[in-house]
Amino acid sequence: MAEMTDLLLQSALSNASLALALAAVALIVERTAKRPVLAHLLWVLVLVKLVTAPAAVEAGEMTNEEAEARWEAYKKEIAAREKCEDLGIRLRAAVAAGEMTEEEAKAKWEAYEKQEAAEEK
Repeated sequence: MAEMTDLLLQSALSNASLALALAAVALIVERTAKRPVLAHLLWVLVLVKLVTAPAAVEAGEMTNEEAEARWEAYKKEIAAREKCEDLGIRLRAAVAAGEMTEEEAKAKWEAYEKQEAAEEK
């Protein structure tokens, strides 16, 4: 999870820094050049860069194998999170329906957490 967050933060900062550099060029052209069309085009490029997703795999930064491995790890993390949420929903529903006590539900939840921790190692 932390690795994915770091990757997203790094991509967002990279995207923002490129947009900032483009904005600086656009501002300089706007103030100094007598070409409003060029300045307008540069500002459009800045806006496009801000709304488009950053390139996750840039040349030399990450191989296809690394990108695929990260994608697979992300998919596994999402599946585990969905499984966890599903178990929580089922346990809450069972407690609400009177099928088990809160203590039994907590015990099942703790057993699930221990099992997940053991599988991670």
